Amino acid sequence: MKFDKFTLKAQEAMATSQQKAMAQSHTILSPLHLLYALLEDNHGMPTLILNKIGSNPDRIRQMAESEMNRLPKGKTGGQMILPDSAFQQIILDAQNRADKMGDEYLSTEHFFLSLSDIPSDGKFHYRQPD
Repeated sequence: MKFDKFTLKAQEAMATSQQKAMAQSHTILSPLHLLYALLEDNHGMPTLILNKIGSNPDRIRQMAESEMNRLPKGKTGGQMILPDSAFQQIILDAQNRADKMGDEYLSTEHFFLSLSDIPSDGKFHYRQPD
């Protein structure tokens, strides 16, 4: 994974994911952490997309946070929290999407698309517009 090929917003989402996991004493980095981080930015593309299709990004973020409270807690010894396999698969899928789209950088939109497709605890379901 080449962080220099991530947009600034994608780098921030990754950092926020890890910070959230550490703050809650989680032993793994889950797709829920990434979903939460993406939706914490009220002006970010994932939030704008959800608003556009008539979904409620704040509610989805709250649901992600509620589900995070059920994740295992423990001590990491001050070391970096390791991502679970689903998180790794989402990042790899996002990179593949960026490559297929001809995008030089991996962005939050790539993360968001991968979160919606890859089975994980962070897979979200949105309401289709009426």
